[in-house]
Amino acid sequence: MVTGNALDPLEDALGGPGAAALRRWAQQQRRAVRLTNPRWTTRGYTGAVLIAIVVSTPGEPDRQVIVKACPAGPSAEETGAHREARAHSEREFFRQHLVDQAYEPHPIDGGGRLMFQEVAGATLDYVTLSGVPDAQLAAACAGVVDEIIRRWNPTAIKSIQTTVGEYLRREFSRTAGPGESVESLGESLGLLGSEFRYLRDGVGQLPVDIPNPLLMFTDDSLAAELPIDAVIGLAHGDLHTENVLIPNTFDTARIDEFRLVDLSTFEMNAPVTRDPVTLILSVVAPSITELRTEEQEALLAFVLAPWKAPPRLSALFAQTIEAIHRAGFEAIKSMRLGDWRSQYLLSVVATALQFTSFTSVGDEGRWWFFRLAGNAGGEFLRRHGRYAPAMPATLRRPVSWPVPGPEIAEAPVVRLDDESLRSLVPLLAGLPPEALRHAYAEMVDSPTATTQPNWLDTTAVIMAVDRDADPWAGIAPLLIYAERLAHAFSGGVQLRLHSWVTDVGARYYPEGRLRDLCLAVSRYFTSELAASPVQLVRQPKAALAAFEDISTVSSRDSSSPGGSVLAPSSVTTPPSETALAAPRPIRGGLPAKNPDFTGREPLLAALADTLQTSSAVSVVPQALHGLGGVGKTQLATEYAYRHADDYWLVWWMTAESAAQVRGSLAQLAQRLGMPVGQDMKQTTALVLEALSAS
Repeated sequence: MVTGNALDPLEDALGGPGAAALRRWAQQQRRAVRLTNPRWTTRGYTGAVLIAIVVSTPGEPDRQVIVKACPAGPSAEETGAHREARAHSEREFFRQHLVDQAYEPHPIDGGGRLMFQEVAGATLDYVTLSGVPDAQLAAACAGVVDEIIRRWNPTAIKSIQTTVGEYLRREFSRTAGPGESVESLGESLGLLGSEFRYLRDGVGQLPVDIPNPLLMFTDDSLAAELPIDAVIGLAHGDLHTENVLIPNTFDTARIDEFRLVDLSTFEMNAPVTRDPVTLILSVVAPSITELRTEEQEALLAFVLAPWKAPPRLSALFAQTIEAIHRAGFEAIKSMRLGDWRSQYLLSVVATALQFTSFTSVGDEGRWWFFRLAGNAGGEFLRRHGRYAPAMPATLRRPVSWPVPGPEIAEAPVVRLDDESLRSLVPLLAGLPPEALRHAYAEMVDSPTATTQPNWLDTTAVIMAVDRDADPWAGIAPLLIYAERLAHAFSGGVQLRLHSWVTDVGARYYPEGRLRDLCLAVSRYFTSELAASPVQLVRQPKAALAAFEDISTVSSRDSSSPGGSVLAPSSVTTPPSETALAAPRPIRGGLPAKNPDFTGREPLLAALADTLQTSSAVSVVPQALHGLGGVGKTQLATEYAYRHADDYWLVWWMTAESAAQVRGSLAQLAQRLGMPVGQDMKQTTALVLEALSAS
């Protein structure tokens, strides 16, 4: 039996549909559920929301499990992929390195489903591969790759004959979004046609002629028809650093107990080079734009030949890339199958081209991945005696990369009904105006309105998006807008917006089109908007009071075709009434106020003067030092209470150990509305970044 009070926090964590589905499941199973304390929640790579709960079953010990709310779309297919992975996995490997399902999945109204997963390693205290200490990263990555190829695949490994073109097309298309193809990428870059068969890459010290990687899929003169043997077997399919969890006990990472999560891309007959190459590129991707040109060139060369001495490359990069490559090479060599070197280069071509669609790496990063694909293609052709550059075209970096958009089969644009528009108003009402504005700006290249809407008026925002944004192959702009916002937030906000898109979209489009929309938005936009709620943590009161929306409320002629019942008032809201609502003050961890505190006024005044005269972009830290027992803590406590109203955030932290600091910052992340994931290092970094930006 489920008690309502115990489940009140569920809607905040899972959203209405997810919480309702969990309650329904508990009632049907005659079980009780509650959130763990402290609360544990994170956001999956595919937009799913994960929370930890305790399940109580009469006559059985309580059980801690992870509930994963998969929204409608490709991620909801993970349950089937998980069953397939279990059916084809060696039993001991599954027990040690995969996450079992605690209970059968349960549907969520409107699409999607709940998955109930065992806690990886029987503990919630674990880190992702990216959170492993630098000194252990190379060994950890190598261990994961070795285990996947040798132990996950002892009977599944086999060799098949294919061609270069077939191999590349299969690898590229497996993750391509709607309308995303080699041909569309080549057309957008202006690199289709035989005159672009070879390209002169002049970024390095010496110009290099490289094959156009986009033409290697189809051009026989670039070996598209060349027969090759490919070694295939079981593969995770998306082995980036966040999909590997490692138990972290007493700040010690137990690497040999790693777990693979998010098996939605699992495949039985995938090239064995897919996972190692994906892991290598996911390790280097976040840092490419931070490297100098000569470092980028050294990194490119080393990815292609990870056994050579890497000049101008950090030891961390070199050791990690070399360790991953060597682990894969040694595993396949022991099986006496295939040509690891050739297959590795082809996987680099296809996977690097996939990474050119990731806007999160920036234009510079996308350009680097394109050049990596071409250089890998050149190495492959040299290896097989097919490298024959002639009349190369000069390869020039585009001024800006094309912003991909799904090219789904053309369909007439539908207009959402007024009831659907009204139901979106309260969902947007609680979001920061800056988030609404930036999401609008991402979708509208050249606004057709002479004035933008009042971003505090969600009705006006809805009208502006409906009027100014272009549809994607018939998909209504507001569905795209809501889905885009859903991918920028987490928790209940995310699931409520996802549910709105699913419920409203189902009235106009088949389920497959909505899955395409979800995938397209997750691929074509970065996960973050330029503004977020945490930027208001320490906003000066004067700035809030002076905030004015200087744009007028745009309106549509109600007599024109397609007019909306949501037309705003013709009277422009006075600036004083559009002032940004002050965020709720955040307080945490303060010791009890000492009612008998007295004196110390000069010290309090000096502390206040120093802290409150800091610039808008920096705060000068103040340290209180003295012998034990002289009253340092009392002085800091008194200052915090006296000046609490001067700050939106007052957070007391115990810093006797690094673990205490991380725990306090994780609690602060929850209060700021930020997702708290399994990677404490990443969570800490996100909180500190949010505070520095506020």
